[in-house]
Amino acid sequence: MSKKVVRDKMGRFIKGGSPWNKGTKGLIKPNSGSFSRDKTLGKNNVKWLGDGVGYFGLHSWVNRKLGKPQLCYNCRSTENVEWANKSHKYDRNVSDWLSLCHKCHIKYDRNSGTWGLASRMFDLKKTGGKL
Repeated sequence: MSKKVVRDKMGRFIKGGSPWNKGTKGLIKPNSGSFSRDKTLGKNNVKWLGDGVGYFGLHSWVNRKLGKPQLCYNCRSTENVEWANKSHKYDRNVSDWLSLCHKCHIKYDRNSGTWGLASRMFDLKKTGGKL
């Protein structure tokens, strides 16, 4: 059994007393109930932005819906595969995304004349374009 916590008249701990949580290891999970994290995803979440979502939020949404892309649609590569937006409107439409490797993604955007559009739309120069 633990010692009683000993304090002076000012409420300060006195040396030699035991801490209030001695012997509680495993009984209380850290932060259990202190902060409840809202695990609601999608339209029911209070922070849902719809089509007004930013670049990184939109790509997180696509990865949750479609999973991590495994194979490039053009060259069948399995290296550096990412989701590319077909229409360049960047809305929440899962059929509007195409899995391309990074090299084919750049070619796709340059051929369609939209290279750098996402950077301008989402103002990625502030973050340096980094994830």
